[in-house]
Amino acid sequence: MTHADDKHLIAAATAALPAIVAALDPENQPAGGSWVAFSVRAPLQGATGETREVHRSWYTWRHDAPLEDLDEATYLGFTQDPNTGVAKVPVWSFVLEPLADDAWRLRYSFGAPLRMWMGDRAGNRVMGYAVTYVARSVNGDWELAFEDVLAG
Repeated sequence: MTHADDKHLIAAATAALPAIVAALDPENQPAGGSWVAFSVRAPLQGATGETREVHRSWYTWRHDAPLEDLDEATYLGFTQDPNTGVAKVPVWSFVLEPLADDAWRLRYSFGAPLRMWMGDRAGNRVMGYAVTYVARSVNGDWELAFEDVLAG
């Protein structure tokens, strides 16, 4: 893949991200004003199934407006406790990898400090989960299918 291909891929992934995320169950979508990390992965030339990261960015999530770009230091300042290095607020991460012209692999993860629910007794523990979906555009709408990565 060339640098020009990477730029096209990044633009396509960034444009598709809000609509793909909107296809998630509402309880799994970031709340407006939340902080989101986003990566785009591209296939390695000649390597079956292997990818490389070609883009990483951070946003303040908006449902009704364009995503607000953040630099990494600002994102970490909002989301990470400087004394412990762990998340101090809920964070979402989305990774898109192209599968076809109308399909992406979405790797979605969420993490939140347990102290939000348990108070100080939670210490610095964080609860998180990750799920992988195949997102396909069908008649202009995105549909998500769970991808069982353990099934191989």
